[in-house]
Amino acid sequence: MNSIGRMSRIGRRVRTAALSLAHHGFAAGPAAALALGLAGCPGPEPAPGPDGQTQAAEAPANTTDPRWIRQAQPHAKIAVVFVHGIFGDTLGTWTHANGARFFDLLGSAPGVGDKVDTYAFGFTSRMFGQGSQDIREASLKLHEYLQYHGVTDYDTVVFVAHSMGGLVAMRELISHPELSAKVPLLMFYATPQEGSDITRIAKYVVQNNAIRQMLPADGNDYLKQLSDDWTGLKAAGRAPKVICAYETVTTHGQMIVKWTSATRFCDEAPPGIAGADHISIVKPDRQEHESVVKLVNALRRYALPRLEASAWDTPDFVPEADGWSYVLQRADDLNHAGLINKSATSQSYRIALPQNSKLWISPETTPKLIPAGGREDLRLFVYGVPQAEYRFTLQLASLPERTVVVRIPDLAAAQTAKTQRLEATAEAINARIESADGGVAFQDLPDQAKWQAVAEAAQASIAAERPDLPAGARWVAAADTLSELGMLDSSVAALHTVEQRYPGTAKSIAVKQVAAQISAQSGRDDVPVAPKLQPQLQPRERPAGTAPRPDTAPPSESRRDPVVVAPAVTAPAVAATPAVRELSVKLQSIPATRREGLSLQGDVLKAQGDTAGAARAYSEAKSIRATPLLEAKLRGAGNGD
Repeated sequence: MNSIGRMSRIGRRVRTAALSLAHHGFAAGPAAALALGLAGCPGPEPAPGPDGQTQAAEAPANTTDPRWIRQAQPHAKIAVVFVHGIFGDTLGTWTHANGARFFDLLGSAPGVGDKVDTYAFGFTSRMFGQGSQDIREASLKLHEYLQYHGVTDYDTVVFVAHSMGGLVAMRELISHPELSAKVPLLMFYATPQEGSDITRIAKYVVQNNAIRQMLPADGNDYLKQLSDDWTGLKAAGRAPKVICAYETVTTHGQMIVKWTSATRFCDEAPPGIAGADHISIVKPDRQEHESVVKLVNALRRYALPRLEASAWDTPDFVPEADGWSYVLQRADDLNHAGLINKSATSQSYRIALPQNSKLWISPETTPKLIPAGGREDLRLFVYGVPQAEYRFTLQLASLPERTVVVRIPDLAAAQTAKTQRLEATAEAINARIESADGGVAFQDLPDQAKWQAVAEAAQASIAAERPDLPAGARWVAAADTLSELGMLDSSVAALHTVEQRYPGTAKSIAVKQVAAQISAQSGRDDVPVAPKLQPQLQPRERPAGTAPRPDTAPPSESRRDPVVVAPAVTAPAVAATPAVRELSVKLQSIPATRREGLSLQGDVLKAQGDTAGAARAYSEAKSIRATPLLEAKLRGAGNGD
């Protein structure tokens, strides 16, 4: 057969396929144009343009806006998002000729339908014209609508995609890792993960980004990049399970998406849907249709476990009322608590701490993903004066948030451990003052170098005793310990190191609270990591029955600055241990640190019961430079002058 005959036969096949697409509710104009173009038939004459040249006839496009199909009140914990393919329609793609809709059949599925809300996304799917959307543009539009309709607010999101809609969903998750963490499942129906045969033909006839980007991967840089990006997402443990189903029947002689193309990224052996072509695969006519069964089974296996407490094991937490309790056995050391994901899919967890908490928890930022069958080791450490209880909230996947009460069973032992840490830190600083690092005596260093040297000595001491404590957390512990010794300039130097070297640690609420405490003690507003502090002000009195003046009324939420109330400044209890006494003497002998030495001498005298001597030492230190901490120490010694 000559080339003209072969093209004629191809044209008849594609024309028939295009007419079928139009018959099933897809864009009739572009489908017919493709058929006529491939067949080489004359067809109707295109209308002349203003410049006298012929133009392609304007083709109808999908004009159905994205919308919620079902959204319960209160909302379900899982949102299922349907994304149609290149010839598709927001609703028509998923609707059988008998009126059955995929959405409704899912909603009727026992044990699943009442646990999900359903959303249908649609994008412009014309094959011709400059207005057509390519994959990247469609994914941008998808994200805008997901945000607009509140889909991104759901704890769990599942994508169900037909044809090119699968590529759109992949690009969406690659571009938005914060959403990917919420997605346990992608369900693909006939998605061309390497391209499709019909587009290999169509590229010679039409000029359209959406078509060109569905070409076989070996001829399409965009699909190669998409494949590489998805592989990277998967290697990082942030890709959802991909479950696929493929067509088994040609669409009037054309297998639109071959098996090899429809199954590349699948995580399970995919089934062929019996009797389904590229169009009917997502038009189930009944509840027991294979396409519905496949989706329901995938949801039960990979999405619903996010709603089940039995999918998790928390061996270190003890159930208590509506939450858990946890015993912090070592108040001055690193503690551990395990989260075990027993399900077959990756699951996320989220931790939230009160703004005034000095309980440090690692990982420092959440949500975090735990792979199927994996374990996360939470690490806990406390800064500041030990408290009997701490609290945080923990949300496992889409389960309700639960409060975890962290208890220190023996506060006296915790305070003893704190005193021992102060003594060890004082010993390390004494040794550093006596040494000549690089041949330069400590007292000859520039002042800023002195503060940094003290901070480094404190951090090294903590590292020697607590080698398992992460480096960033050690530097915060150094800042915290130095503030208890009254060495605030060195505390600030330690926080500079945290800010510069450990930005993740600097974001922790506990670290910000330590920095806020140092800012309040020193009276400085330039302390690294510290939030902006709002003084604790007493409300002004006004006559009964009158409204507050505009300048005294509390600011509205929309205008409130991102500030926190300054923590109360109190005098820490410092024991009169040998190294602390020695440090107070050494610091007083150096002009740049005399104030800190006098302050520490006052602490020692107060611990020994000599409050009058303590007040004199504090007053002399205040005469060098006053700070809120020295004011608090004077009040504690019975002298507020």
